[in-house]
Amino acid sequence: MATLAEIQSADWSLSIDNAGEVVQGSADIAQCILIILTTVKGSDPLRPNFGCGLYERLDQPINVAGPGMVLDIVEAIRLYEPRANLQKVRWQPVDGSGIKFSVQWTDAYSTDLNTLNFTP
Repeated sequence: MATLAEIQSADWSLSIDNAGEVVQGSADIAQCILIILTTVKGSDPLRPNFGCGLYERLDQPINVAGPGMVLDIVEAIRLYEPRANLQKVRWQPVDGSGIKFSVQWTDAYSTDLNTLNFTP
């Protein structure tokens, strides 16, 4: 993590975890993806279509919700985070009533495969 005085990338944003710090490059993309996935559509009055439709599927049976949520994740990331080149989105049941997702992508900042594990 860096402070505002230490910004070295054109792509950066304030950290949502650590006040006064910034995230840059791949870490910025990961943070933006997390924000997209945790934002309920319609909750941002200035961007009513921004976010992901994951929470609309929470009451569905897990075998229906999982693939539908993967579709929602792919569509939201492709629409709102063009810096991420999605490689794979996987889901698995957790404790019989939850779902865990693994989102993998590449970007221009690294040749590495980036992974974000996420549970709505």
